[in-house]
Amino acid sequence: MSELPKRVASAVVLGLLFFAAAWLGGAAFLIILCAASCVIWFEWSGIRIPDLDDRLLLLGVCVLLGVALVLWLAPHWLAWLATIGLLLTFSVTAMKLEQLQAVKGLLYAATLLVSLGHLRGDGDHAAGFVAICFLCAVVFSTDIGAYFVGRWIGGPKLSPGISPNKTISGALGGLIAAVIFASLTYAAFGRSPVWVAALLAIPLSVASQFGDLYESWMKRGAGVKDSGKLIPGHGGVMDRVDGLLFAAFGLWFSGVVAGHWREPANVFFNVG
Repeated sequence: MSELPKRVASAVVLGLLFFAAAWLGGAAFLIILCAASCVIWFEWSGIRIPDLDDRLLLLGVCVLLGVALVLWLAPHWLAWLATIGLLLTFSVTAMKLEQLQAVKGLLYAATLLVSLGHLRGDGDHAAGFVAICFLCAVVFSTDIGAYFVGRWIGGPKLSPGISPNKTISGALGGLIAAVIFASLTYAAFGRSPVWVAALLAIPLSVASQFGDLYESWMKRGAGVKDSGKLIPGHGGVMDRVDGLLFAAFGLWFSGVVAGHWREPANVFFNVG
C-alpha cells in the first residue's frame, strides 16, 4: 500500500502524456512510441541476453529510430518496404555476430512501434485515435478487473508456474471488464453497433493477458522482479506495456488481414 500513491501518480502522468501524444498523432505520437520501444529493447536485452554485443545494441536503437522515421515520412508502401529492410539488416547482422536471440528482442520492441504507429495513422486520422483509446480501455480494464476480481474471489491459479498470483477467476473478471468498458468506449465515440466492440474486446483481452504472462515467464526465467526501474512504483516500461503490446499487434494484424493495410483502424473504427 505504501507504493500506491507513487504508482497512481506515475500512471496519471504517463497516461496524460500518452493520450496527448495520441491525440496529436504524427511525429508527437511516434516520438513517444519510439522512445518506449528503445527502452523495451534495452530491458528485453538485459533480461534475456545481458552479454549482448554493444554494437548490436546500438544497431537495434538505430533500426527503431529508422522505423519511426519511415512511418512518419514515407508513403505507406515505402514504409512497409523500408521497415522490412531495416529489420532484415539487423537480423543478418545478428546472425553474423552469432546473436540470433537478439532478433526476437528487436521484433518484440518494434511490434509496439509498428502496431500502434500504424493504427494511429496521420495526425487527422480520427479512426486511429479511437482505435488507440479502445485498445487502452481493453487493456487497462482487463488489468484492473483481473486484479480486483482475483483478490475478491480467488480460487484456482491461472498459471502457477509462471505467475503464482494470477487466478482463473481474475482472468475471467478481466475479460468481462474489458467487454464492458470497451463497449462503453466504442459507444462514447459514436461507433456502432456496440456488439462489434464486445466481440472484438474478447480476443484482445485474451491477448493482453497472454502478453502479461509472457513477460512474467521471461522475468521468472531470469530471476528478476521487474524489467527495469524507470517508472516509479511500476518498474520498467515492459512491465507497463506487455499486455498493450500483444493486444495492439492483434488489432493491427486483424486490420491488415482484412485488407486495410494502409489504414487498419478503419476496419473497426471508421465512422459509418
